[in-house]
Amino acid sequence: MARKHCIKRPYLTMHVVQRGTNKCQIYWSDKDRNYFLFWLRKYSLKHGVLIHAYALMDNHFHLLLTQVKEHAISKTMRDLGSNYVTHVNRTYERVGTLYQGRFFASVVDTEQYLLNTMRYIENNPLRAGMARTLFAAKFTSYRANGHGRPDKLISPHPYFLELGENQYEREENYRDWCRQTIPPEELDGIRQATRRRIAIASREYCISLEREIGVSQHYFKPGNSKKPKEKQYIFCDGVHRDAYDFTAPKQLRLEQKLDIVSEEQFRRWRELEEFEKEKRVKKAS
Repeated sequence: MARKHCIKRPYLTMHVVQRGTNKCQIYWSDKDRNYFLFWLRKYSLKHGVLIHAYALMDNHFHLLLTQVKEHAISKTMRDLGSNYVTHVNRTYERVGTLYQGRFFASVVDTEQYLLNTMRYIENNPLRAGMARTLFAAKFTSYRANGHGRPDKLISPHPYFLELGENQYEREENYRDWCRQTIPPEELDGIRQATRRRIAIASREYCISLEREIGVSQHYFKPGNSKKPKEKQYIFCDGVHRDAYDFTAPKQLRLEQKLDIVSEEQFRRWRELEEFEKEKRVKKAS
């Protein structure tokens, strides 16, 4: 099956997953994970990517990212992978690839599925038996999103901020949301969409997205039937919805908010670069 094109359109939020080759582990220590998160923050700031949620497992990772500039996610993942794989190969005296091909990326309809995808990502350590509670899970964004713990990586999505009138109310509502059991059909749908690189969205959103970016967001059932195959959409509940308008005032307001956050991020990246430059100068002298 041909590989799907990278999605370059800005202001789209994506669920990104990347796995170790042959399901092998990609982190061997907390130090490895901290290196990974350092480079993730550095290159997301540089290229214009906002991080809303993450979870680092043993042999893969999940990220919820919004790219504010064209190709920002692809550039961030390229630079992150280059630095982290080099670190792993040098540290553990290994050669060759670390990851199982290119990362998976599924666009998320943030109006309907932002919170669902965040909950799915941050519940991963519990489903894998890596932690007994959401708060106990290390190297996830739950403590930041659900309890307000400082996390330099996290930029709350504008729709996440609408969960409450203030931070306390927002965090309480999000904790209640995360405690709810994820319905099996939702769990399976997000997994299927990620594996197929199809949007985590309604049928109508997928059709509108296909027109907007020129990348298919459907699949066909396998089989050798001579009849024309019907397009399949994962989150198709039979409820009729209007087509999504990427030029609607609400979407434009969202893009303006994302631009403001991105500009602040770029300023932080410049400060980080200056700080690292000063460290190198001091070390050299």
